[in-house]
Amino acid sequence: MRTRICRKLNYWALSPSCNVMLLLINVCLLSITGLVWWTAFQGFIDVERRVYPKRIETDGPNLIFHNRGADLKPNVSLELIRNSTTLRSEPVGGNLSNTNTVSSSRIHLSSDPPPTCYKYGHDNQKSLKPKQTLRQLRCQRRLPKVLIIGVKKCGTVELTGLLDHHPQIEGISGVSFDPNVPVEEWIRKMPMSSPKQVIVGNAPGLLDRPSLVDYINEVIPDLKLILILCDPIERAKSDFNHIVNVIARKSELQRLVRHRFDKKTQQKIALFRGYELLDNFEDTITNNHGNLNTSHLLIQKGLYIRYIQDLFEQIDDIEQVLVVDGGMFQKNPLFALKEVEQFLGLSRFFTKQQFYFDQKAALLCMNATDRPNNYCLGSINGTVAQRGEINSQIFHQMADFFRPYDLQLSDYLNRTFSWM
Repeated sequence: MRTRICRKLNYWALSPSCNVMLLLINVCLLSITGLVWWTAFQGFIDVERRVYPKRIETDGPNLIFHNRGADLKPNVSLELIRNSTTLRSEPVGGNLSNTNTVSSSRIHLSSDPPPTCYKYGHDNQKSLKPKQTLRQLRCQRRLPKVLIIGVKKCGTVELTGLLDHHPQIEGISGVSFDPNVPVEEWIRKMPMSSPKQVIVGNAPGLLDRPSLVDYINEVIPDLKLILILCDPIERAKSDFNHIVNVIARKSELQRLVRHRFDKKTQQKIALFRGYELLDNFEDTITNNHGNLNTSHLLIQKGLYIRYIQDLFEQIDDIEQVLVVDGGMFQKNPLFALKEVEQFLGLSRFFTKQQFYFDQKAALLCMNATDRPNNYCLGSINGTVAQRGEINSQIFHQMADFFRPYDLQLSDYLNRTFSWM
């Protein structure tokens, strides 16, 4: 038996067909081994690129700053940043309608909802996801590509808060840009975002600083701006309420009385925000004769046409600016949110089913399925004012004063706003 088996093996070993078969098997094994090694090598190179990217590069819609410790150079010049980056701005989708100003070059983002870099806990407090997840998502601090620059007390914070629910948006309030500090300092204050997200910053103080907007636009090419305007009469009263109820109480003005300020407290408040406040709103905006003090800052900030004309003179492409009706936004935020989605070329996320009226709080709210608590308009500080809160005589003086400026605004933008 053993001799018979050995003879058969020797026969096959010496057979030409057996040799060809063995050769083919060896070739296949070598090819598979080479393919495995090549795949592993490409994966290693990809990891190297992710872990050790260039210090300043472009990624999706944002300018990325990679903080790598020893490589950090805080004094990189503005010219170097402009010359070393080319931010993409490509059209997405077809023609749009029902928008007042739609840019022809929209931010190019994926239509798939991207995973975010944050998780939400109690009271919607957000915290970063684990470091390994952040590396996988390529989360970095990036400069915003969209800024909501005003007007104060017209819903800038609420608009930012609602937009932050969009999976392609990472919103941040209270953004400040100091031209006297390196751009890297700006980036350090930004939140984390993935390459498939765009940062939308709320900076309402920029509207009356058009030269700073022009400088920011040089740092961030194709910067998009959003303006939200509201009734200048209600805005002035809301601004007064905000200063008294929020800013003053959070400052060191401990002797602030509910309805009356002593002289020293008035001086401190005026110095704190550039406003001069008296006992109440009506006394603050009128002179000794009971006439409207049109030079008061509360009134001047309602002359939107002046700010917008100065702003448009500083920017090259007015299609990079979207003007939102703040009055309509408070009544129907969905319309304004869809305007912003179209303006930025984002996927459709906001729907009618997400909004409801909270009977107990008497507020319009958004049902946030990805967060513990829902988001309600007007719940931020409770300083929103209505026309009925203002003395009728002062109200008519304010209405007569603002009317010609509102008409100029309507003609300039070729549209009518809800308060007109």
